Amino acid sequence: MALINRLVLIVPDLDTALASYQALGLQISGAADTTILQYADGFDQYLANARTARLLLCDSPKQYLDLIEKSGPRGSAFAEPGWSAIEVLTNDLDQLCQNLPLQYFSVLGPPATLSFSEDIRAMQVVGSAGELIYFTEINGKIPGFDLPVAHRLVDQCFVTIAGSARLDRAIKFYSQLFDVSGAISAKSRVVGLSVANNLPQSTQYNIATIPVGPGQLIELDQMPVPITSEGGQTKIKSGWNCVSLQSSKRPVVDGMIEPSYFSADGQACFLLRGPDAELIEWIVSA
Repeated sequence: MALINRLVLIVPDLDTALASYQALGLQISGAADTTILQYADGFDQYLANARTARLLLCDSPKQYLDLIEKSGPRGSAFAEPGWSAIEVLTNDLDQLCQNLPLQYFSVLGPPATLSFSEDIRAMQVVGSAGELIYFTEINGKIPGFDLPVAHRLVDQCFVTIAGSARLDRAIKFYSQLFDVSGAISAKSRVVGLSVANNLPQSTQYNIATIPVGPGQLIELDQMPVPITSEGGQTKIKSGWNCVSLQSSKRPVVDGMIEPSYFSADGQACFLLRGPDAELIEWIVSA
């Protein structure tokens, strides 16, 4: 098991991205760590010297948001498989919606009750870099799920969401990685998927959730059509570029692997690619 430690987002304008998250109450916590991107296949050398910033997303559990600046055209969320959205807890969804800084964020889906539970309400917003965030309010115990309690208007990221070209393959990979027996499957509306594919927002999709650690999950959403690349100029993925997970154990993957690198404080870091090429940093606590 593991915990979500940080999220990496490549943004076209660092100042705008910083201002947007500071408007939500996040505080700057130094520069971002770009080490993982330097070891990733297809690494863009520009990123090694790019302007960066780190924001404290949540103090308990400790979570960071790393912003890395790179200009250029961007794809749309859920236009390709991989990390597509994050889900962030809030203790008052209506107040957050009312106070949302609309100069930076646009509402893709207004506050609504989820199709599979009347005790969960969420809204979907798009940030200045095209990133998709679900802000979620939980108002009761959900059978089959051990979900955290929100204490702040913007609380922890408790779900990372990946679009999946083949849901069965993704379930197998993450079940092995987190050493769990399987996933909880359901049908649900996924507003981002519907918007990306010009489908009604009432469309329901096959999704699956797999526990990462206490109160945290990975959600896998079946993409509705075969994926084709967006034509024209190569675009920066408009989604979340990397998810870092922290654990006391090495990752469970096929075959033995060695650490990709070590952090400045001596923690072993494993660089993994999920079944849809999503980038995962697995940090083993020293």
